[in-house]
Amino acid sequence: ICRASRGGVLIFSPPLGGKTTALRAIAAGLSRERRIAIVDEREEIACEDLAGRNIDILLGYRRATGIEIATRCLAPELIITDEISPEDSEDILAAANSGVPIIATAHAATACELLAKEHISRLIRGGAFVTLVGIYREGGRFVCREERVDL
Repeated sequence: ICRASRGGVLIFSPPLGGKTTALRAIAAGLSRERRIAIVDEREEIACEDLAGRNIDILLGYRRATGIEIATRCLAPELIITDEISPEDSEDILAAANSGVPIIATAHAATACELLAKEHISRLIRGGAFVTLVGIYREGGRFVCREERVDL
């Protein structure tokens, strides 16, 4: 996650794999050092633990709209959002091209499954995400593993 200053991080796992919990922990930890904007379309990321931190929270905005507003108006050093979709791609690329890295999540059980999604591959080729992190269950525990990108 420390590399987010050089580009975005995409966290993936199947549904209920711990992605949103990971985003909350990342936001809480990085907010001590960076100005963060959270775009929380479905109001799942924001929680009381994030109150009073160096975080602007955009609740209920469509992800693409929230990313655009955050990039243009809030001067974040990092944007956090979850479950990106093809409709979000242009605004994610615009944010990345303006120098604002994004930490986001996507549903996929493996890196191969993730990279098979055209919008994800396009975002990686466009430089929006430089690091992929998979969350896996191993022996009843969650394990995070950085995955290589071969496009």
